[in-house]
Amino acid sequence: EFSGTTIDDLALSLTEGWNLISGISTPVDADVLYNSGLVVTGGIYGYDGSYFNAETIDPGKGYWVRASVDGNITLSNTSGTARITSFNDDTLGEANTATFTNSKGHSMALYFGVSVSEEDILSYSLPPVPPSGAFDVRYSDHYRVTDETGTILVQNEEYPLTVDYEIRQNLEEGYEWVLANDITGSEVVLTGSNTIEITDNTERYT
Repeated sequence: EFSGTTIDDLALSLTEGWNLISGISTPVDADVLYNSGLVVTGGIYGYDGSYFNAETIDPGKGYWVRASVDGNITLSNTSGTARITSFNDDTLGEANTATFTNSKGHSMALYFGVSVSEEDILSYSLPPVPPSGAFDVRYSDHYRVTDETGTILVQNEEYPLTVDYEIRQNLEEGYEWVLANDITGSEVVLTGSNTIEITDNTERYT
């Protein structure tokens, strides 16, 4: 049994960049933070074995929040839940995808073949890499989207690791999408939709 009083209001002081926060004694809609104008759209992440975009700030949980500027936000059990409509995520609908999933079912999707404007690029950034041993997949610039090429960083201890990919774009003649292992030198040409199985702990692909 626990005794005490509930936390019904909480003032959060955010600095530009990534902040680690928690919430109050009741769930709060993540859009309360987005609607403040301080938090980058899509920039609230929880972790349950892999990073995911959080829709609520739940009691007792920790979250990474990316602020575009310094500022303060107050969470309360009377906070509104109005939905934001300023961010258009149609860009990813045109992107090629590669989803990495380990043997425990933790997964992360990466996108490639599309250009994202400077105005929206922070919405595709990822929080700091989790501690060693935790699952994580990202491009080396700590984003989850790239235009033509990128180095993929994989942190994983549960194999096999599968890569489910879907190529939605046709390239000019003479060009191909290739998943290359920089250490072994092996390459896989990506066409259509298929699955690749990675059976060892090699951590770098492009």
